Amino acid sequence: MKVKVNGINLYYSCVGEGQPLLLLHGNGESSSIFKELTEELKPFFKLYLIDSRNHGQSDKTADYSYETMTNDVYEFIKKFNLDSVSVLGFSDGAIIGLLLALRQPDLLKNLILLGGNLSPKDFKDDYRNDLIQENEINPHPLYEMMLTQPNIKLSSLKKITSPILFVAGEDDLFKDSLYDKLQQTLPNAHVEIMPNHDHESYIVHSTALFPVLCKYFQLINVEGKKELKFCRN
Repeated sequence: MKVKVNGINLYYSCVGEGQPLLLLHGNGESSSIFKELTEELKPFFKLYLIDSRNHGQSDKTADYSYETMTNDVYEFIKKFNLDSVSVLGFSDGAIIGLLLALRQPDLLKNLILLGGNLSPKDFKDDYRNDLIQENEINPHPLYEMMLTQPNIKLSSLKKITSPILFVAGEDDLFKDSLYDKLQQTLPNAHVEIMPNHDHESYIVHSTALFPVLCKYFQLINVEGKKELKFCRN
């Protein structure tokens, strides 16, 4: 299905019943990466799987920026009048989740952020150098976006009030110090490092994340409706 938001057509699919959970994919991917995880989650949530602009079956534009993609998702939430919405975002999707929470601190009920970063400086040096070289050989706006964006100040995250779970692979693309800084800045957030996994192996066409979600969240009944509750202190 497609919906008109922010001047473009976003492709999305919707499955399941319950509290709304947006699934946001990473750079150069589409919402299809969540196929296996969707099967685990759909008994508990109403899942909205969105293809970001310039990805998948959504419209292609000349605008490649995390801010614009965040605006797209914000307009999507408003379009469907979603309430108590949570976000599960991977890589680019994690960045969008953070930017949404910074823009509207009361908008999101929970944030599940997988392999996200605050700045291109967070990349491990070897990977960043490889990305620079690849962009020189085969220039692409998606590479350029990763090399120049986002630019989120660590201190700005203090305004986020939603419970946050940060997840990263043991062999992720980003420096280990990033997650230490996130934990120090947001003492109520939690960081889960996935052993024997890289940046994407625990999420792309995988159900490895599901037990982690069960560890940190529980479903409770509120007035006859299922609601997601962060349950780790």
